[in-house]
Amino acid sequence: MHWGYYTPGKDNLKRDPLQAAVRRLTAVLARRDDGADALRAVDMDQLQIENEQLLARVDERNKELLGLKLITGRSVQARCTLCAHVCLPAHLLACPELS
Repeated sequence: MHWGYYTPGKDNLKRDPLQAAVRRLTAVLARRDDGADALRAVDMDQLQIENEQLLARVDERNKELLGLKLITGRSVQARCTLCAHVCLPAHLLACPELS
């Protein structure tokens, strides 16, 4: 080792720019984190709005489906009643179990 070249000031000269770089990068990361939190909040709000819209569409489709099921049920009932009157003999039509 060359003791003659070593001075305490050299360590400070090397360390100070590194500390400044660390402080600068820490500040950049902190700003990114703040921006990411704000972005996440906006994303969550947008997702919540989309979710509400999709739930409304699902509810609307379920109501349509229920209406179609009711129509189908009435059609089948009417068809069965019509077939029973046309196809069954008279003595079976009077049977209370079939009506």
